Amino acid sequence: MATGEIANAAFISEDQRILRTDTAGEAVVDYGVDDTKISTLSALKRCPSMRLEFALLNLGRSYTHRCIQRGGTWTSGLNILWWIKRRLAEVPQIAASDIRYSTTSSSHRQQDIAQWSLIMARLLFISDVGYNAGESDPAVNTLKDIAEEAAAETGKISTQKLVRWIKQVGLRKVDASLPTERYRQLMVPLLDRNEDP
Repeated sequence: MATGEIANAAFISEDQRILRTDTAGEAVVDYGVDDTKISTLSALKRCPSMRLEFALLNLGRSYTHRCIQRGGTWTSGLNILWWIKRRLAEVPQIAASDIRYSTTSSSHRQQDIAQWSLIMARLLFISDVGYNAGESDPAVNTLKDIAEEAAAETGKISTQKLVRWIKQVGLRKVDASLPTERYRQLMVPLLDRNEDP
């Protein structure tokens, strides 16, 4: 098996019906098949739901990673990062269908873990963009450890603590690394190339 392939590929089902149970599953299965990957990401941004946001964040990370692998720049994730920044401190709203499995934890604790996980996924996307910026944009590169900093400084899983850290520290870091004027400057060539997700 080639490097990078999944070691336990024999245990992965090719049956996609299990995923096609809701809009988020449909978007993941059809990602880049009928429309462009960018149009899928754009559609996911317009649909406010926890599962769709998870899909956007994970597909967005994959999209930007592939762009970098193919010789693109870190700005392939710029518009998604800006969208995340605007909602970074928002606590995700959870629908009853968002939690698929019951655990021994209380429903309140399950909800807290799910919300914390989604907010951390937002921070992980920002960390990816910071890492990919590297030496080409030292200011944005300072964001590469934002997810790890948030986890270290807030301790145990707690949505309330994480949101407090974002409001007091995280948003200031993002603003300092990528102020609005800099974002607008970077967006001009992307819009000219029609790369806006």
